[in-house]
Amino acid sequence: MIGHVVTPGSSIASRVTIGLVGAAVGFLFVVAGGHFALVGVSLYYRRIKTTQIGALCGLLAGLLLGAFSAYAGVIGFLITLR
Repeated sequence: MIGHVVTPGSSIASRVTIGLVGAAVGFLFVVAGGHFALVGVSLYYRRIKTTQIGALCGLLAGLLLGAFSAYAGVIGFLITLR
């Protein structure tokens, strides 16, 4: 773990470092999840003019990928806190 590399063993500084790195990575995953959801909405509005099923598939794909990414970020952050 990165906290053990820059700080000694099981110190408070090590736990804080691990928590901060976990929070940063979790935040990036949540931001990426929001981005994927917005891409799905963008695909929906682009494809609604041509075919409705394609628009719904693009929306669903973006929302599913966004939800999974945000979920992975939150769960990853919570695991680093234990």
